[in-house]
Amino acid sequence: MQKIEILAPAGSYESLLAGIANGADAVYLGGASFGARAYAGNFTEDKLKEAIDYVHYHGKSLYLTVNTLLKNEELEEGLYEYILPFYEQGLDAAIVQDMGVLHFLHKHFPKLPLHASTQMTVTSTEAARFLKQCGITRIVPARELSLNEIYEMKRASGLEIESFVHGALCYSYSGQCLMSSMIGGRSGNRGRCAQPCRLPYELKTTSGESLGKKEECYRLSPKDLCALDEIPQMIQAGIDSFKIEGRMKKPEYVAAVTRMYRKYVDQYLENPKKPYRVEEQDYKQLMELYNRGGFTQGYYEKHNGKDMMSMKRPNHQGLLVGEIQQIKGNQIFFVCKETIHPKDVLEVRQGEQGVAELTSPVACEKGKKICLNANNLRKLKIGQPVYRMKNKHMIEEMEKQWDKHQDKIGLVCQGVFQEGKKAILRLSGKGTTCEVVGNIVESAQKQPMTEEKIMSLLNKTGGTEYYFEKIELDISDNIFLPVQAVKELRRQAIHLWEEERASQYRRNDAISREERKEIGESRKQEESKEKSLEIAASFLTEEQLDELLTISQVSIIYLELVAMSMEQAIVYAKRIHEVNKKCYLAFPQIFRTEAKREWIKEIDTIVSDSFDGYLIRNLEEYVRLSDAISKKEVEDRKESLWKKEWVLDYTMYQYNKQAEQFYREHAKGKSFTTTFPLELNYQEIKKMNYQNGELIVYGRLPLMVSAQCQWKQSKGCIGVTKPVILRDRKQSDFFVLNQCKYCYNTIYSDKPLCLYSQKEEIEELSVERVRLQFVDENKKQVKERVNEAISVFLDGKEVPFLEKEFTKGHWKRGIE
Repeated sequence: MQKIEILAPAGSYESLLAGIANGADAVYLGGASFGARAYAGNFTEDKLKEAIDYVHYHGKSLYLTVNTLLKNEELEEGLYEYILPFYEQGLDAAIVQDMGVLHFLHKHFPKLPLHASTQMTVTSTEAARFLKQCGITRIVPARELSLNEIYEMKRASGLEIESFVHGALCYSYSGQCLMSSMIGGRSGNRGRCAQPCRLPYELKTTSGESLGKKEECYRLSPKDLCALDEIPQMIQAGIDSFKIEGRMKKPEYVAAVTRMYRKYVDQYLENPKKPYRVEEQDYKQLMELYNRGGFTQGYYEKHNGKDMMSMKRPNHQGLLVGEIQQIKGNQIFFVCKETIHPKDVLEVRQGEQGVAELTSPVACEKGKKICLNANNLRKLKIGQPVYRMKNKHMIEEMEKQWDKHQDKIGLVCQGVFQEGKKAILRLSGKGTTCEVVGNIVESAQKQPMTEEKIMSLLNKTGGTEYYFEKIELDISDNIFLPVQAVKELRRQAIHLWEEERASQYRRNDAISREERKEIGESRKQEESKEKSLEIAASFLTEEQLDELLTISQVSIIYLELVAMSMEQAIVYAKRIHEVNKKCYLAFPQIFRTEAKREWIKEIDTIVSDSFDGYLIRNLEEYVRLSDAISKKEVEDRKESLWKKEWVLDYTMYQYNKQAEQFYREHAKGKSFTTTFPLELNYQEIKKMNYQNGELIVYGRLPLMVSAQCQWKQSKGCIGVTKPVILRDRKQSDFFVLNQCKYCYNTIYSDKPLCLYSQKEEIEELSVERVRLQFVDENKKQVKERVNEAISVFLDGKEVPFLEKEFTKGHWKRGIE
């Protein structure tokens, strides 16, 4: 029978126990550092080592999250020492986002399986195959992928596939969100997301007209995922591991959700031909644990949709249990749609807002009328819905069912108690065997030790993780052995079995740092060349391009493929070359089906002399370009392709030298320019000493890239690119573009980045080029911003920083 892994979250040791006890095959958790849930109850070193042994006793696996972006000093000074004790203890895998972390761990811990986090935004088979070559053994694809895309990734790469089945969804593609970082300094790439997606926003046209319904203000808040109905299709798509989100959730949540998915996975696998159906009561139980406006089945069968969003309420919805039918004095009456239990917490709502909370002191069966005392009577009205927010009875029942030690380990016990010889106890189970030897068995002078008594003493394993499935005794007649001696023999045997079991996972083959030259030591120093600073610019409208073409000091213009067809790009490239400027293709931020089709169709054009270079924004594009160099179909243009400049955008995260080295090692000898990270401050960038650098000095920054669409959520798909505005509680306006060509939305920063006033610090860096990114600027604004850049970076003049209009981003503050 096919084996499907149920992977449970463990934000605490209690949650780990809950997951294992309720059918999880593996758990994932964070240690004291480098995990994507900085605010979960993460594990100390000793507790994590204990957890590794615990899951191994049970024949389960433990995966450690190292799925954040690491700054250079963190990686170089702390990562090796952090991972080493867990690697030696027998850690089953590390989940990684940072290419530098992947590069480092693969070299220093050769037998450690590495899983590509969903934070890597892996969306294609090409990227998956490439990561396999780099040491990745499992992919957690972007949550936005369809089952067809996942099936193709599995088929083409042969890698294990791990996909989310339950829990919270991000509005943005994971790993492509800077919103929390840029607004409040808490970076999702560092496990500190402040969840701005759960806040209210008003949707407006660029002319100020309101769009959508006023009550649907949580426009970035997806419903929680529940894929119980999708289990057969997910298994058929080749998904190996069903991942439950929830490292911030309580143990009872972990227990119940894990048990539910274990139940339905096993049920399907036992008889795949039997009609598959999820019981309504099981859905309701999951709803009561946590839901946001119900559940969504996610992106497995659809690209996006309003029905996937919880736009009226961003937090727990609860379960509808009735509507107020009568108000009398300080009491309300309603017929129960579900059985009510004592201590159930209820909420009366007006719309989606709670107007009264009450705790039921009594029980009432489904279909019967209940009378409850209520507060805030002025806000209560006939017809208002009543929701149960906490089902106390259900939680208590779950706690009864969930004995932390109910998933006990069955062992076979063999005892030899022969007079005049030392007592022997052998334990075997899960492929592990041990033997302990006790004191000499004596002849009984009075009351002999019977077989039944020894059996009884050995079976007293309560309080441990074990029970004896079978006990076999070879015992002489009329023997004496103290009761305490038998107990001690049992205790020693179990302890030795644990040691033997854990030792099977131990490692001692980590490659020490001294055995490898570090990047800083081995990097070849290029000869310093005097270069004048170049100015590059990107645009989204033809009006912006028209202005850029008139300014001679702009050396390079990026053609954003997301904003034009390939035919338009060729026309624009010709115009750019006519005024002696270079023209670079800027690839889309997300590379999926439409981008792949375009690439296959237009590969000859992409590698042609129409373009002088490329702006690469994700792993898929990087791999495809690398492959194009060696493919026969472009053999005649290989030399030309080799000479073109590659610019790795800030989304190709290079926060540390290991990441930079990773890309250089896999570029097949091709050099490239690094766009400086947007989340590192000036001092951190300076210490990195990038070989070739490009710095974004002006422009609205993409804060989120989402498969969802604001137009589709409000009016339905309009099929053409048309910007809208999201206004937050502080009246900040975020510019949103529906990129219809590739079907994703980009949410831009409320204020453009502007680093013109930081010229002196910029001059201290290895900057070869500054970039201006134009999004919604008109012709006049383009001219002003470019001329200011020329004055500052080419003519040495100063331009005042207007704080109300612009932001310096992380240039000064950086991120934690």
